[in-house]
Amino acid sequence: MNLQKPKMEMDLTEQKDEVMVLYEIYRNKLFEFDEKHSKGQISNAIELNGSVIKIGVSKRTINDNHEREIHLSKDLDHIPPISLAFEFPDNYPSLSMPKFSLSCLWLNSKQILLLEENLESLWNENKGSVILFNWITFLQNEVLEFLDFEKEIIIEEKDVSSLFNTPLKFIQELESYDVSRKEGIFHESLFTCNICFQDKFGKECVQFKGTLFLEYILMLMRYFYFLS
Repeated sequence: MNLQKPKMEMDLTEQKDEVMVLYEIYRNKLFEFDEKHSKGQISNAIELNGSVIKIGVSKRTINDNHEREIHLSKDLDHIPPISLAFEFPDNYPSLSMPKFSLSCLWLNSKQILLLEENLESLWNENKGSVILFNWITFLQNEVLEFLDFEKEIIIEEKDVSSLFNTPLKFIQELESYDVSRKEGIFHESLFTCNICFQDKFGKECVQFKGTLFLEYILMLMRYFYFLS
């Protein structure tokens, strides 16, 4: 009797269950999985817990390698996620951990390596159990503290230049993500219309910049129509 086959079937069942749970938690827009090749990717937003974080680009001074001159920075409410790409081996989770790689706009190769080593440590602590949720939780909630980035993230200019021509373009890319994320949150949030007093999603409202004045689009149009 082949004892290997039942074990592989158990692994496959656990893989399918894990993927199903992750779909339920993160939905398709954040979690992608290719069932045919047993691989996927997730890019989940990093939690800042309502605080603002400063991201800056630094240049090392000539006189002291330990000093940094921050010549461009921006306060952001949201920063781009760390993307986790993974692939399940046949004997995951009973024996082997998923193959994986990380990518992130604002991390250099050394920092990526530190995170990858920590993911491996998490697997070693939980070997034999599904691990993706633990990895995702770490990348979403604990990564800034782990890298000592709780108050600010300072990137050296040489690391920025590998992806962007100038530090300004790098900061602009981060700003663009911040704005897009705010718009997404607004569209998915519920607000009470000041005219009809009904709850409406942000995608049905108009947000006037600089104020908290929100109105339901169709109701607003009808209101001004009857006033005219």
